[in-house]
Amino acid sequence: MCVCLLLAALPVLAGCGQASRGTPRVPAGAVAVVGTTPITSASVTHWRAILVRDEPRAGRTNVPVHTFERALSFLIKAQWLQQEARAEGLDLPASNGTTAGRVAGPAHAGASDAELQARLDAIASALARRHAEHVPPPTRAEVVAYYRAHRSQFTEPAVRHTLMVVTGTHSGALAARTALQHGASWAAVARRLSTDPSASSGGNFNVLRGVQSATLTDAVFAATPGRITGPVRAPRAAEPSTRDYYLFDVMGEQKSSVEPLPRVEGQIRSILSERMRENALNAFVREYEQRWRARTVCAAGYVVPECRR
Repeated sequence: MCVCLLLAALPVLAGCGQASRGTPRVPAGAVAVVGTTPITSASVTHWRAILVRDEPRAGRTNVPVHTFERALSFLIKAQWLQQEARAEGLDLPASNGTTAGRVAGPAHAGASDAELQARLDAIASALARRHAEHVPPPTRAEVVAYYRAHRSQFTEPAVRHTLMVVTGTHSGALAARTALQHGASWAAVARRLSTDPSASSGGNFNVLRGVQSATLTDAVFAATPGRITGPVRAPRAAEPSTRDYYLFDVMGEQKSSVEPLPRVEGQIRSILSERMRENALNAFVREYEQRWRARTVCAAGYVVPECRR
């Protein structure tokens, strides 16, 4: 399961530097506060330089203003992840011997920039596992409801087994019919006159409802078995704008059938389990973003979408 929801841009509300009762103020030298942890202007400048360095240089004449906002957004989201890890008691080893939940500073806890990124990835993965993978299995009633609502998924279409000659011209189809009526075998006629790949197998051609063109399918399913039928002019399945001539004899039929629930129950349980994990992760991410935005205060002039309004 993807953890990109937690890592997006490393989460909608605008902020300001004025603090109301119970709201932490942004201290001098900082541009934002997440919980009680300040994000300094120096740390944002550091990550801004990284973003500028990694951007394409072609045509760049100055440092884009938006890179400061991107750097600030990254550091805010890094704090969200790290403080969430601490609050949930995650114990993820960091390269400097601390735990991910205790790394509070922006690339300023002695770890390299790459190590910080790796720790954030590890936290996001651990949070996704905790909140998405421990969901209860689907109930029998949910499995049955899915089976009934998606019956077409488990239905095998009707098939008619035919001997077929396909030609690009009407005269070619008539020549094939004449040869068959004079005793030539389907295999010989198909190999000599048919343009379809089935000619190599003696003209054996299966017609399935919903696969070949409706014109050909309707003609085949309406035909009397054991009798030469056609030529029928019908569009190709892969090239509807091109029409060929079909001469065929129905040799057998397999009725449409629905796979029984016991045979597909495992497949349905897998589908439902994955859907439930996705729903659980989405619900957690919505609550997580709302909760941490409410705890993020930004100074005036440093407003990014992650700041509290």
